[in-house]
Amino acid sequence: SASRCLNLDGSRDTQTDTASKGASITGGAANFFMEALNTAQSGRQNNACAQGNNPDLTLSTSKDTSDCVNDDGSRNHRSHSRSGGARITGGTGSDLQALNTAQSGRQNNACAKENEIELELGPGFRRESHCVNRDHSHNERTDTEDRGARITGGSSTRNLQALNTAQSGRQNNACAQYNSFTPGGDRTNSRQASECVNDDHSHSRATRVRSDGASSTGGSGTAEFLESNVAQSGRQNNSCAQFTDADAFGLTGGSSHRSRCANRDHSHSAHTDTATRGAHTVAGGSGGGFVALDQQNTAQAGRQNNSCSQSIGDDPDLLLDSSSYSSGCVNVDHSHDRHTRSRSGGARAEGGSG
Repeated sequence: SASRCLNLDGSRDTQTDTASKGASITGGAANFFMEALNTAQSGRQNNACAQGNNPDLTLSTSKDTSDCVNDDGSRNHRSHSRSGGARITGGTGSDLQALNTAQSGRQNNACAKENEIELELGPGFRRESHCVNRDHSHNERTDTEDRGARITGGSSTRNLQALNTAQSGRQNNACAQYNSFTPGGDRTNSRQASECVNDDHSHSRATRVRSDGASSTGGSGTAEFLESNVAQSGRQNNSCAQFTDADAFGLTGGSSHRSRCANRDHSHSAHTDTATRGAHTVAGGSGGGFVALDQQNTAQAGRQNNSCSQSIGDDPDLLLDSSSYSSGCVNVDHSHDRHTRSRSGGARAEGGSG
């Protein structure tokens, strides 16, 4: 079993001028219970929830190989791009459950993973995962203007559950991981290897980027209130990236598991000028009689920021018998920057009240 890319960009753009009003969504309204999934995406190779496979596999003396979810090998020369970005305004309901995602830029994934599989592993299997996002694009004398990603959450007169994600830039993942699988089976004499979630080998020369960044404004509720707000601006930011989601890992009889890095930056930048307003999160509020407030607010600006990154899932139960398990780095930065200029409005998070 072999999987290549969900998105592969090998485009060549020379002396092009692109103008877009972006993507915009305004949510509806309901008098009582409302479930809403609003997604606005503007740019290239953005995935709200992309994954390589979702199978129920039984692997015995077999091999399963996954390449990249997004692979950007584009060549851009003397191109000018202007975008209105991605905008979402949430709806309203008495009981509201909302998942709002606004993405603007390249290779942004709200929840990307290589595979979500129920593996019944037999002896002698092989499994290889490369990267979720790989960027080896070449950009020379390009000018990019982007109004970024904006989210305004909806409101509820009773219960509100909301996950608001705004991402602007390149290779930002709100919750990226390699594999999410059900542990178990016989892993005797087996091999599992994972490379990077994000791999940046891009080359930028004499480029100019202007972006309004990412902004997330939470909604409001008067009773039970659960909200998670994520705003990310820049490159390779992950609010919750991890290699594998496996709470019970059993390796026996000479098996091995090897994980490299979540983010790897080998980019080359020369004579580039970047200005962004950064990432901004304003949480919603709750009021009324009995009120429960549960919030997680994340704002990240820059490169390779992880608010909750780990090599393996929470509290793993590693069972090793004549086997090996190794993890490299979560983030690796080997980038080269020469005569570059960068200005950012930074990252700001304002919590709500209840």
